[in-house]
Amino acid sequence: MEYLIILLIFPFFFSAFWALAVFIVSRMGWSHMAKQFKVERSFDGTKIGIVSAWVNLGNYRSSIILKYNEKGMHLEPIIVFRIFHPALFIPWKEIKEVRAKNILFMQYSELIVGDPMIGRIRLKSSTFNQLKFAYDQVKATTS
Repeated sequence: MEYLIILLIFPFFFSAFWALAVFIVSRMGWSHMAKQFKVERSFDGTKIGIVSAWVNLGNYRSSIILKYNEKGMHLEPIIVFRIFHPALFIPWKEIKEVRAKNILFMQYSELIVGDPMIGRIRLKSSTFNQLKFAYDQVKATTS
């Protein structure tokens, strides 16, 4: 009988713990970016796939669906992180600087968003290189 009660209660405790953990991670940076870049509509663009990214202090390892088009890039968490994490659309014009970073022999591209800075998005350089053509096209026309 005790095992049955535990089996019935466990999903509720696990769900509450998961929601708390996802809430804390969202407050490490995603929610700050969402204040300005939150989108609720669908996005038409080229899908890169599920990637790893740092959004400010929040680490999203293999959990961000990344798409882009000529106007900007779209970041959406996989379904298990969507609570407290609305989709973001970052226009290319809002990316003020791209910095090369090397951390433990890995190469990253750190995107500085906003002026004054609203946040940072760090992607593996190989991931950013897939976006680079669209980003460079917009920067060339605005410079």
